[in-house]
Amino acid sequence: MKNFILYILLTILVIFSTQMLLPPSNVLQRIILIGDTGEVGNPDLESGEPVLMALKNYVKKDTFITTVIFLGDNIYPRGLTDIDDPNRKENERKIDEQIAVILNSKATGYFISGNHDWDRGSDNGIEYIKRQANYINSKDVNRIKYLPKAGCPGPEFIDFSNELKILYLDTQWWFQDNKLEIANANNCDCKNEDEVITKIDSILTVSKDKTVLIAGHHPLKSYGTHGGHFNLISHIFPLTFLNDYLWLPIPIVGSLYPSARSLGISKQDLSNSTYKNFINKMESVFLKYNNIIYAAGHEHNLQVLKGINENIYLISGAGIYRDVDSQLGSGEDAIYIAAKAGFMVLDFYTDKTIKLSIVQVIDELGNFTVPFSINIAEIISNDI
Repeated sequence: MKNFILYILLTILVIFSTQMLLPPSNVLQRIILIGDTGEVGNPDLESGEPVLMALKNYVKKDTFITTVIFLGDNIYPRGLTDIDDPNRKENERKIDEQIAVILNSKATGYFISGNHDWDRGSDNGIEYIKRQANYINSKDVNRIKYLPKAGCPGPEFIDFSNELKILYLDTQWWFQDNKLEIANANNCDCKNEDEVITKIDSILTVSKDKTVLIAGHHPLKSYGTHGGHFNLISHIFPLTFLNDYLWLPIPIVGSLYPSARSLGISKQDLSNSTYKNFINKMESVFLKYNNIIYAAGHEHNLQVLKGINENIYLISGAGIYRDVDSQLGSGEDAIYIAAKAGFMVLDFYTDKTIKLSIVQVIDELGNFTVPFSINIAEIISNDI
């Protein structure tokens, strides 16, 4: 009798799990946002990276248009090194595991750059970006693309339907000391910050009747460490920033590092003057429109935030199961914040409804749950 009951329960579980993967019949298209996947292939995980396994299972049943956007930091820690570099094969393996998710499904994949892809923002980072772009674009010209053009800030845009336009940005370009030289050398359409902002503005002006999804690596707001939020552990055990196992207490002195980060010592933190310039110029445009969803990575967690002028900011940088940043603050503009691995899904329905879902990976086998789902209209109208 016990075996029979167990059999029934397992059958119900299998049916439920299968139904959970079946796509809704009234979805026109699906956009999946996943970032900071560059540490894929932890040697302890023989079956592969759990988040990518979950992504693979999530998209395999899709019968409608599905687009996966990889939000930068695709290859840790320095991007794609030269062909003769001893780490080259490992770099290729990391990006290949991400590309394989697309090639083994019916989805289309787009990759943008993060600061690590630019050799952590070095002056010769452009060479790393070009190598990565050429490598990705060579895999399947119709289904996998690297945007914007290597070394250029963008925006490059794609009209997906009468309801949706997607803009792709290389936000790390803004943080490069030699960005003007790079833009000129690569014959970019936009060669300075003002030209980038003007082009974004012009695109948004003619897209007021659409939802505009803007994909970049760097968030415009954050309750993570890049946004200056550090917990007590960071102040007492600062060496855990270098290694998760370095639990050496250094009170008082240990506060120097998180304090310096909060004051803007790093260009990669929102408090830095270079980063503030990026935010201010982007939001100077966003103030004029209210049809924008800005998606970023950079922080290794999941955040859904109310942005400026009723726009929505998403941070989906939790693409590695064992590399989630648990140091999170919160605020009134935070709709959902979680120190969990996973990704975000935007479903566009036939009735023009847009639903945002959080997919959270719950174990090393790639099993997942959907702990949070909301209609975008509810965020905008504050009915939450």
